Amino acid sequence: MPTATDSVASDSMASTSSYRSPATAPPLAAPSRSIGAWSPLPAPQITPRLELPESVRAVPPRRSSMGRSGIRWGRFAGVTAALAAGYTGIYLFERKQWWDGPGSGFKFDSHLNYARNFDKISHLYAGEVQALINARLLEWSGVPKNQASLWGAVTSLAAQTHVEIHDGYSARWGFDWYDQAANTVGAAWFYAHDRIPAMRRFDLRWSYYPSNAWLKNLEERQKEGTMFADDYSGHAYWMSMQVYDLLPGALGRAWPEFLQVSVGASLHDWTDDTWSLKGPERGRDPDAYVAYYVSLDVDWRKVIPRNSWLGRSAGDFLNRFHLPFPAVRVWPEPGVHLIFVGQK
Repeated sequence: MPTATDSVASDSMASTSSYRSPATAPPLAAPSRSIGAWSPLPAPQITPRLELPESVRAVPPRRSSMGRSGIRWGRFAGVTAALAAGYTGIYLFERKQWWDGPGSGFKFDSHLNYARNFDKISHLYAGEVQALINARLLEWSGVPKNQASLWGAVTSLAAQTHVEIHDGYSARWGFDWYDQAANTVGAAWFYAHDRIPAMRRFDLRWSYYPSNAWLKNLEERQKEGTMFADDYSGHAYWMSMQVYDLLPGALGRAWPEFLQVSVGASLHDWTDDTWSLKGPERGRDPDAYVAYYVSLDVDWRKVIPRNSWLGRSAGDFLNRFHLPFPAVRVWPEPGVHLIFVGQK
């Protein structure tokens, strides 16, 4: 007499022998409540309820001042207004100091060797720093970095060219092609420095300490309209460079990344008593000389975190200035300065 177990076994064997592929097999039958028998009940139809993540749910778009280009137009308007106001203020000051007087027809007055050409270096440096400030402000307003770098350089060169053109119409000065060349190199240096990674191993820096001649005749200089920017005996210009990635092997790994080596030059014992002269004699002081130094500098880009616009801008800006670090005077009269300030 067959048992319930035998019935189950026979049903199982029959089911196995009549196996069909999943593509043609009917839906799995649900087991009946009676033991030992199968009921061909259809599988329940379950409609899944999908919960979409918050990030992909349809939500009303938020209002933003950022256009499709990514520019934040409110910031952009503020930046352009600030730059326009700043350059207007500089122009009014320069007009009062340098161009307040009878004008003349446009003329050229180009000369080399004025202040041992430290004025040309100052034009280059000023053009580079202006381009940096303009570019970082434009970048803050949402202008893409490559375009901000380009327009920073263009606006800096335009502003300095504007000054040269006004000099050309001044009875006291004239358009100086060498100054304009230095302006152009300064803007181009910034753009290359900002866009080419290898260029960022080098930084042009400036330091200043009032010279003795400037302090002695300070009131007279101010009446003449000259400023500390014309006190070239107090200027020193430096080219700092990264060292850790230039040294081989273990030496490079041991060198602190934030520490740079700088080579610099400063002008000594020069006084601007020949500005009224024309031609090659202007600005030549037979007692003036250039001294050369080797010193250290801090790479602020390795000290200040660069994960924000403010951090990047602060590091780049501070890298344009030389700190009063110890320096070795190479020529003339080699020696050591425990704290370098410039004029002896």
